[in-house]
Amino acid sequence: MNTALESADGKSLKDLRGVDLTEAINYLRGKGLIPRLVSEDGEQYALTCDYCTDRVNLSVMNGVVTHTSVG
Repeated sequence: MNTALESADGKSLKDLRGVDLTEAINYLRGKGLIPRLVSEDGEQYALTCDYCTDRVNLSVMNGVVTHTSVG
């Protein structure tokens, strides 16, 4: 099963930390994944509790990705 943690180019989600939000979103969409902004500048957003293996949660501070997770 292919999940967001596996990438054809060998890039892992951890490699997205420190990347500009727009660049991260474009990268994920290009891989057929669904980006979801879960927090921005310390503000947590309300989320659904469903788990999707093709969705990547992004936490952002000052426009830069600080944390990623699948779900």
